[in-house]
Amino acid sequence: RTRVIENGAVFEKGGVNISKVYGPLAPAMQKHFGVGDVDFFACGLSLVLHPVNPMVPTVHANWRYFEMYDKSGNTVDSWFGGGQDLTPYYLFEEDATHFHRICKAACDRHDPQFYRDFKNKCDKYFYNSHRGEARGIGGLFFDYLKPS
Repeated sequence: RTRVIENGAVFEKGGVNISKVYGPLAPAMQKHFGVGDVDFFACGLSLVLHPVNPMVPTVHANWRYFEMYDKSGNTVDSWFGGGQDLTPYYLFEEDATHFHRICKAACDRHDPQFYRDFKNKCDKYFYNSHRGEARGIGGLFFDYLKPS
C-alpha cells in the first residue's frame, strides 16, 4: 500500500509505503540463507516526508522484518532491520542534538552499544563519496537484528 500526501500546508510531499509479502522461499534464496524448503514472511514500512517550510528537515525512515519458517510453522530464522535519518535544509544545532539524543535514548533501552554502532553504519551508508559529503546529519541504520 502506498499513500501520498502533497501540496499541504505542512508537507509539500510525503509518501508512506507499507508492504507485506509471503510464500515459498525461492531456491536461490534458500541456498543464500543455507536453509531447505521453507516459507517466508516479510513486511516493511517506509516513509519520506518533505516539508513546505525549508526550516523543517526532511525525514526518511525504513523498517523491515523478515522471517522464514518450516512447513510445520516453526520459525527457522527471523530478523529486523532499517533505520532513519534527518536531512535539514538549514542546520540548527539544537535540532540535530535533539534528534540524536532521542535516537540514543531509544537504543540505550536495549543495548548501550547500539547507538554508536547504528550511527556509524548510517554515516557510512549515507555518505556520498562522489560529492565527498554526508547526506544530512545522519541517524541510525541496522540490519539482521535478532532476539537475544
